[in-house]
Amino acid sequence: MENRIRTVLTSLLAGIVTSAGWVSAQAPKGVKTVLDGVYTEAQAARGQQVYDMTCASCHEGAAFDGTVLEGGSFVNSWREDTLEPLYTYMSTGMPLDNPGSLKENVYRDILAYLLKKNSYRAGSNELTAEAIQTTLLVGEDGPKPLPPNAMVQVTGCFTAGPNGTWTLSKGSAPSRIREGDQITPEELKKAEAKPLGTGTLRLQNLDDLEGGFKPEAVQGHKVLTKGVLIQQANNDRINVTALKSVAASCGP
Repeated sequence: MENRIRTVLTSLLAGIVTSAGWVSAQAPKGVKTVLDGVYTEAQAARGQQVYDMTCASCHEGAAFDGTVLEGGSFVNSWREDTLEPLYTYMSTGMPLDNPGSLKENVYRDILAYLLKKNSYRAGSNELTAEAIQTTLLVGEDGPKPLPPNAMVQVTGCFTAGPNGTWTLSKGSAPSRIREGDQITPEELKKAEAKPLGTGTLRLQNLDDLEGGFKPEAVQGHKVLTKGVLIQQANNDRINVTALKSVAASCGP
């Protein structure tokens, strides 16, 4: 499921770059976002009933010990990604005392209520499993660059930089991820078919990678990199948490 999320998000973000080569504040034409009304009022009402009985005791009120589920901090944790990661987190990990115990349609209803709770307008169609996989979660003012310190994955060319540094050149648009310490064979296969982009990132923390990583061994390779994206003027970089060679050359 996670790889499907990544494929969808990559198609959403492909080709959308700023002068630095990364994600801009504009969604591709035809891509639906949560601003387009992706649930109904009736669905959100059903979701609120379950939320009040099952979720509110942990996330609101005197016994509050869970995550705040509304406002800028909540949205910032999940935005610039499809609704799928948030839905998956809810449907596999919540409620905390009995995770995954609700039906799939009930979790969709709760997610619809959370959208309403965060002031996203309702529409004429209910939030479906398919819509969750393809709808982009954005802030109330629309798509924005990835938030500070987002965990991402990027495909590009492993290139030597000045003074013993290393960079990722011809980088693809970064896609948001939730787990950054492992790269699966399926992720490598998808990265092999993924086209290169135009971004350049300085790579940090390579010495901290497990297994005695030797950068010279993958110089010139096409690689898949995971890590924390840090965006600063003329100094975009990634604190690398995982990196693997996709192909021994980085040609077209």
